[in-house]
Amino acid sequence: MPKPAQLTATFTPQLLDYHQVQQITGLSRTTIWRLQADKSFPASVILGSRTVRFRASEVQAFCDGTWTPTAPAVVEQGVEL
Repeated sequence: MPKPAQLTATFTPQLLDYHQVQQITGLSRTTIWRLQADKSFPASVILGSRTVRFRASEVQAFCDGTWTPTAPAVVEQGVEL
């Protein structure tokens, strides 16, 4: 079994908080909100009433200029369509 130090050395976070996104993109929180309202920035993932994260892969794609908005999945009665 690997030691905890080995796990953290190879672990890459999949979800980023606002502070991390701001550091990566150089954008302010307000600018991120505005871009999200225009569907020009990746949507955030709501984990709780006060917890919001962003998918690291989508933020990286936004920075690379390869991100394109996708239609949200439709969920009906707990089944994704």
